[in-house]
Formats: sequence, structure tokens, C-alpha cells
Amino acid sequence: MDEEKLLITRVDTAAFFIGDLFQRTFGEAPPVAPVHYVAFYKEDASTFTAIGYYHVTHCGEYALVGGLCVDVRYRNQGLGEKLSRIAFRDAGDKKALFAYVGNPVSDGIARRIGYVQTRQPHLMVKWLQPLPEEEKERILAEVIAIGPF
Repeated sequence: MDEEKLLITRVDTAAFFIGDLFQRTFGEAPPVAPVHYVAFYKEDASTFTAIGYYHVTHCGEYALVGGLCVDVRYRNQGLGEKLSRIAFRDAGDKKALFAYVGNPVSDGIARRIGYVQTRQPHLMVKWLQPLPEEEKERILAEVIAIGPF
């Protein structure tokens, strides 16, 4: 993939761009509420194709990230990792980022960029600030109570 032809940008509404890709990946429509990031690839002088997606939901002290999907033609080229790292740019003063991962590929990407497994199956966390264990446990319990996102 030619990096000069790749643009990852934040959009207010992502369904217009990635509805089909998200549907193929997850079997449902993309979420409407969180912050959306779409990766576009310049196919030629006037054709831009949405080839990837990721979202971030800000929840006070932490953020929930997910929905990672990449067009099959662009997988295994580092785009999933680039999209996953996007949440770091907008983390602000968040204490942690949480991700639910449901497959080995997503799990591997999350681990490479610093997420660790929690006691909850499929739930991973990247602590962005050093915190006492009791505060980590409080935040983790809050996220577990939300359920899969």
C-alpha cells in the first residue's frame, strides 16, 4: 500500500462511507454515536475508497475503542494497527482505553500497541496513566458492567 495515497480522518457520520464494509465484517450497521475514523485510499486521481474504520467512545475517565475493520484487499499491510493507534491521539486526559477483541488478529494488533488482557474474556486495556491498583479495579469493574461494546 502506498502510504502517500492513504488518509485517515475523523468524521461525524461514518455509515455513508463504511456501512458496507462494517456490515460485511460484523454483520450489522456501524454505530452512530462515537467518534469515527475512516481510512481512505486514493485509487486514482478522482477515486477515493473507504478501506478501514475504527471508533472511539469517550466515557469520562476512559474511552471504549473498537469496530476495527479493514477491506480484505488491504489487510496484513499495517492498516489495522494504524487505525488502532488513532485513539491515542484523542485520548486527552483519559486514564485508560478499553477494547473488546473477538479474534486472534485483533488481539495481536492490540497487544502490539500496548493493550493487556483483563480478567474479563476478550476485554483488553491500555492504561494511559500510572494508577493505584484499587483505582484500576474500580474503572475495570465499571467497564465490565457495560458489557461488550
